[in-house]
Amino acid sequence: MNARDIRMFRRGGPEALAAEAERQAEAKRRAKARRRARPVRALGKTYEERQAEVEARWLKLKARVARRHRGRCEYRDRAARCTEPVATTDHFWSGHGRRRALESVESCWGLCAFHDQLRTHNDPTRLFWVAVFEGHVIANGLWTQLQLIARERARLKGKRRSA
Repeated sequence: MNARDIRMFRRGGPEALAAEAERQAEAKRRAKARRRARPVRALGKTYEERQAEVEARWLKLKARVARRHRGRCEYRDRAARCTEPVATTDHFWSGHGRRRALESVESCWGLCAFHDQLRTHNDPTRLFWVAVFEGHVIANGLWTQLQLIARERARLKGKRRSA
């Protein structure tokens, strides 16, 4: 028994305590009935429909990136560009856990199989790939990505100091 129950018992005895318990139970039943009475939300698209939309959006994005790279790998080492054919379209800002990858023409680039393998494994380092992507951004005039690059570089340098 808490202090409130003790005061209730002193005022009206066990009948008052039982009446209060019944009142609280009735309030809970009414609240539950209100929750059940909410209108049912209309069913949305099926999983297959959503997957088809995602696939169509991804194919449009790949086509726009392909117009930019014209079949050649977009990796640049200083001023020289790789001459190998593109094997895959890569999201530079990939998703982590439940976060979705940033899908835009500015954040994707075409890489040959060799550079895609290195980039996937951050070989030699993530900071190196941020610098390479920055060169790609500047060469193609994709200025919207520079703020993300600066934020990522600061995050990586802060991580290196604390280690």
